[in-house]
Formats: sequence, structure tokens, C-alpha cells
Amino acid sequence: MALEYDGEIVVEINGQEVDVVSFDDTVTTGRKPVKTMNRTGRPKGSVSGAESVEMKITAPSPSLGEFDWRTMKDALIVIYPVGNPSKRTSFNDSNVISVGSRYQLEGEMVRDISLYCLRKV
Repeated sequence: MALEYDGEIVVEINGQEVDVVSFDDTVTTGRKPVKTMNRTGRPKGSVSGAESVEMKITAPSPSLGEFDWRTMKDALIVIYPVGNPSKRTSFNDSNVISVGSRYQLEGEMVRDISLYCLRKV
């Protein structure tokens, strides 16, 4: 029997469904090696730091009614697979860092949005 994997997702921002082309999130643990001068020439330990979550969203830019990315502050972003709505991931207190535009020869204009959130659940 073949395994089934999650595919397309639904993205909701403050309860409003938003169309996206791609959604990437990265959790940085904050842990770092502690480098010391010793005979082995290697770090001997590590230190814990603050965890951070960063996201990148690529969204199509419609002619009318585009989502206002620049003013988004302290938003709740929820994503879940189309076929499995019970498997939700929430990004609390999400804020936009930057918004860019990308134009292609064959394809739609898209917005590239960089964000961070204070908590991933």
C-alpha cells in the first residue's frame, strides 16, 4: 500500500482565505557552538539561544482586490492541507518584514512576502 502525502494547502490570515503559490517556514533553534582554544581544534560545547520562525509567501497579484500585505501586523496565519483540515499549523503574531514584486515572461505577476512570527503552534 502506497503512502499518501499532504499536497496543496489552504492559507487563512485572520480568518480570511488568501490564495498563495508557495509557503515556506523556517524555524531557527538559536543553538550555537561555543568555540574554545583547545588541543582538539573543535568546539567543546554549545549554548542555547532564542528560537525564531521566519516565513516566505509567494502570492499572485490580482488586478482588483489584492490582499494588503504591507499593513499586516500581529496577524494569525493558519495553514492546513486541503484533504486534511484537522492537521492545522498556526503562526501567531505574524508580521511582514518585506514585500517584493516579481514579473515573468509567461506567467502572472507575484508578490514575494517575508514575514516572522512570535510563535508556531
